[in-house]
Amino acid sequence: MAMILITGGAGNIGSRLAMLLDKNPNNHIVILDNLLTGIRAHIPNQKTSRLLRQMLINVSM
Repeated sequence: MAMILITGGAGNIGSRLAMLLDKNPNNHIVILDNLLTGIRAHIPNQKTSRLLRQMLINVSM
């Protein structure tokens, strides 16, 4: 099984990538999105994908 992380997976491009990768039943998709502009309904099959609602921040600037 391949575990794949997609950042911004609830957005337009990320969700399409997730849908493409979801076609392979051996893939387990982890979607990281803060849902500020993304839409939860864009996330594919809830059985093979998991949404982590988080924001990535670089604090070492």
